[in-house]
Amino acid sequence: MSQRARISKPNRPLSVWIATGGNLLLATWILAWSFAGLQMSFPGMQVFSWAVLALGITISSLLAWMGSRHARNIMLGLVTIYLGFLLVGSVRSIFWAQNWWVSEEYAIRMTAYAAFAAAWLVANYWLLLGKRARTYYS
Repeated sequence: MSQRARISKPNRPLSVWIATGGNLLLATWILAWSFAGLQMSFPGMQVFSWAVLALGITISSLLAWMGSRHARNIMLGLVTIYLGFLLVGSVRSIFWAQNWWVSEEYAIRMTAYAAFAAAWLVANYWLLLGKRARTYYS
């Protein structure tokens, strides 16, 4: 009788759970803001692009959770695009808030957005490109 050798995939590390779960929450937040944007009279194409971005992050997060290396790379790219725009826009707003007609509360909120974007972007790369995650995706 011949025996077949099975190569098993390593267990899903905690870092993959955290990153994909957090990105699913981020996609939900983006989708909620896109629907709120309809109420605030944002342009239709902007709302549509937010919804498509949220859908792309959701699908790629689920596939990355299942072990697809290509989905991980796509998810990292989409999250980088969104958080990069959020970071740049928030930093611009912080400097814009130095003017007298913008409230201090707005500047604090933009600072929090910038800090969140930078921290979550670094966390994504750290969690998904670490040693255990690379072993899982290989």
